[in-house]
Amino acid sequence: MPWWSSGLLRSAALVISRVRIEVFAIILLGLAALTTGMGEAPLVDWDEATYAQVAHEAVGSGSYLHFTWNGDPYLKKPPLLFWMVMGSFRTFGESAWAARLPAVATGIGTLLVLYCAAAAVGGRLGGMFAGVIPLGFYFFIARGGRECATDGPLVFFSALAVFALTEARTNRRWLPVVGVASGLAILSKGLAGLLPLGVTALTIVLVPGFGVVGVAGLLLVAGLTIAVIAPWLIYELVRNGPLFWEVFVKQ
Repeated sequence: MPWWSSGLLRSAALVISRVRIEVFAIILLGLAALTTGMGEAPLVDWDEATYAQVAHEAVGSGSYLHFTWNGDPYLKKPPLLFWMVMGSFRTFGESAWAARLPAVATGIGTLLVLYCAAAAVGGRLGGMFAGVIPLGFYFFIARGGRECATDGPLVFFSALAVFALTEARTNRRWLPVVGVASGLAILSKGLAGLLPLGVTALTIVLVPGFGVVGVAGLLLVAGLTIAVIAPWLIYELVRNGPLFWEVFVKQ
């Protein structure tokens, strides 16, 4: 068993042991808000239609790395959303409902991460408020938890990275979670996913109490982030070269 697994398992068991009725309330409220109409409205939004089409063509070709849109290489976005939608399509069949399911899942995940982060400092009531407040904002409902878009995974993995960073101040075994979540944030929406990595660096340097993480901890986080994104970047640079640089990096 890896050196950090036992500590994470104990932390997870502690969190589970503290689960209260408000957690189930957050999940139910989140599902009620995010799933309403998710299968009725067609994929008319430009992003939704484009991402679903890319996943549809990937399922048809069986390719998990070379994505196309109407037959042409599609390099504008990283692969994580497409992998999630492909998995949903293969499991439930291709539909508007299945295309939006990954966004709903990550939206619920974001609410739970916010609950855990707030409950740690503000108690159960604070966690409850933090977990339901986003449901009052249209942008979160639409882009962060219902529509087939890259925003949902980006927000979830960014929130997870920041939460894990707060836990790493007293338990360094959370540092790998920070690194992996930061990498997945980048695989969700490209350079926008650098935000949690930047927050980590600034927090360790500037915020009192986080200096214990140290340069070694920051290097571990950065190394794991690079390890998560490197295979995809290398593949795209080798296969598409200048086109990938022109379309993805510059845009």
